[in-house]
Amino acid sequence: MVRSAACGASRTMKAGLAHTLNGPYAIALLPAGAVVPMHSHADRETFYMLSGKLDALNGDRWQQLGPGDVFDVRAGMKHAWRNSSQAAATMICVTTNKLAGFLQEISIPEAGSSGEEQAQRFFKLVQAHGYWLASPEENAAIGLDVNWNG
Repeated sequence: MVRSAACGASRTMKAGLAHTLNGPYAIALLPAGAVVPMHSHADRETFYMLSGKLDALNGDRWQQLGPGDVFDVRAGMKHAWRNSSQAAATMICVTTNKLAGFLQEISIPEAGSSGEEQAQRFFKLVQAHGYWLASPEENAAIGLDVNWNG
């Protein structure tokens, strides 16, 4: 879930970024047990931890992040997230307009669509934007249990 703010208004979404005069940013909330599978893209992202603890995959190693830590994802770097704690974690994410648009697009599910249809839409958007998403087997190799079929 991401809480975004734009022009003084706020709303809660599953994912997404808000554009401000300073560029795209988001305040992301990852609930306990949440996993963001391994992926990469040509867009840089910088994360600043506000609360809680998260494990972040930095290329080929996991590192634990807590309040005040910064995690910088350079273009093309494989990365993933997992919240193995018992509490939610929040962070600020700053990225490019292109990635911000993608995240907003995937955060709005099509009304009445099934879980499988939503997954297929997500995969099509990933491909359309030229992003890479690891397979369930590649995620298992780094310790993430990901089942694309629900």
